[in-house]
Amino acid sequence: MSGEVEPGEPGSADVRGRLIGFLAGRVAPDGRLLDACESRILESALFLRLLQAEDTGPGEQRALTEYLTMAEPVDEGSAIIWAAALGHPDPARADRFRATFTHSTGERKQVLLATVFALFGLAPMADLPVVPYGGQALWTELVLCASNILGAHARGRSDPEDQAFLAGRLATGTLLGRPWQGNVLAHLIALHALRTFEPKGALLGAGLAAVSGTRRPDGGVPFVGSQDVYLTAMAGIALAACGERPEVVARMADWIASAQLPDGAWGYCTETVQTDVDDTSRCVEFLRAVDPGRHQAVIMAAERYLTGTAGPDGGFPTYLAGHPSEPDMTAGAVVALSGGWDRHADVLGAAVEYLLGQGRDDGTYERSWTLSESSVICHVLDALHRDTEGVERMMILMDRVTTLFIRMRDRLRLRRPDLTHYLSGLEHYIGGSLDWALTSDRYLYLDGQGGSPAFEPGGGASPRATTPPIRPPSRPSPGGGGTTPAHGFGVDHGRQRSGSRIAFLAWSTPDSSVGSCSMASRFCSINAWLRVTKGRILASYAAKAASWFGAVDSSAARTYAPTSARLVPWPDNGEGQ
Repeated sequence: MSGEVEPGEPGSADVRGRLIGFLAGRVAPDGRLLDACESRILESALFLRLLQAEDTGPGEQRALTEYLTMAEPVDEGSAIIWAAALGHPDPARADRFRATFTHSTGERKQVLLATVFALFGLAPMADLPVVPYGGQALWTELVLCASNILGAHARGRSDPEDQAFLAGRLATGTLLGRPWQGNVLAHLIALHALRTFEPKGALLGAGLAAVSGTRRPDGGVPFVGSQDVYLTAMAGIALAACGERPEVVARMADWIASAQLPDGAWGYCTETVQTDVDDTSRCVEFLRAVDPGRHQAVIMAAERYLTGTAGPDGGFPTYLAGHPSEPDMTAGAVVALSGGWDRHADVLGAAVEYLLGQGRDDGTYERSWTLSESSVICHVLDALHRDTEGVERMMILMDRVTTLFIRMRDRLRLRRPDLTHYLSGLEHYIGGSLDWALTSDRYLYLDGQGGSPAFEPGGGASPRATTPPIRPPSRPSPGGGGTTPAHGFGVDHGRQRSGSRIAFLAWSTPDSSVGSCSMASRFCSINAWLRVTKGRILASYAAKAASWFGAVDSSAARTYAPTSARLVPWPDNGEGQ
């Protein structure tokens, strides 16, 4: 974009220095990074609605109305609520939005959306479903309980247990003058439910005052009051990576260590006791980067928390063990635990396998809690980069599949001369893909632009690489004597090993056009960030291919992949050698 300064260009050092100064300047004497979330339409509208229902705070109502009038919704859901808060509800538009709304949390987010719409007259309150709310994150429990109370009230009923649960939860923080668990959204929805059975009560008054304390200069209120733990950890990671302001970074690390909660984890702010994988992973990453010896006990406790949340599928959830795994959380856990890979090899191996199974066809991942697809991709890349042994396993598996192709090709040429043209085209496609991957800057350089080589000439590795580059071997020319390029087929692991920026996945699907021979029809080279492959896919393919074609002892196979010839068993399928 116009006006951007690229690294290494004139002025980039000045920009970097200003960024460092900006972050360091926001660090308080105790080490926490001071910042505040901006106002948001949803919470501001809910607060205005509540004040109107209680007929209180006329000055605040005016300020909130002015904020909403000036606000510009950035998404359809916010636009629907914004219009309703300003006196222009559109139930039909809300129904259309609900019909197409999806979220990774499924029913829980649907209930939240229905509850908010009902509070603005956009959906019938009496239609809110009764849902169990135990076993969730603290604020999710509170919101679902509030939804049950609101729905029951609209139906002319009440549940004393739900009411006692909600009032008890609110009292733990609200009476201290802060939104409950620092979550303004959950706090406001709970206050709407509270007023159905304790209108004008002391707890409701204290709850309104707590929200008033979060108002921003523009008159609105934010989603959460603070993210001091998360922001301090993230800023600390950035400052530690650039090696600047070590005294500030050390102070930040000490503050993060002091904010650890009894279960060994962290929440997003110091006002909550709800811990999560995301914040814990960031905190561990930061502490390990600064002084792992000084913070060893804190890091070890956090590692115990993280390993205890891993799911049976290898992934990690956000909040509680047993909840659905998420790519972003799993990537963070891999990064955090990678400093003790030997201690957590099984957990990390399963997590890497989970990540490799989560990529979409376009290279993206489920965004989970963030609006940024690139953020999740970057996190996954960082995680997969930590698997230092993965690339070698990857290349061995690639060798196996490549050898299978060569053996299958040789057998098919003998049995099906009519497929010669097909096989030649397929061979060129595979070779071109591998050659491109072996020579592309995207794979050969750490920055993907040719500036920082992953491999130094002569086999010396750059700081983030551990092995020499892979070079395409040669094979005998058809006419005998001399050699011709082997298109990247096969890697002699006795001389060359895979590098930290190169990884491949070659997969196949049966092609019905080949008939009974079922030749491999699709081979792909995949991005460098796929450090290791889906072993189950390649193992399954290797088993099928070996079963189909047996052990073909060809000179081409021996030339292309000497290592794979020893690694892959070739059972006789009864068709002869």
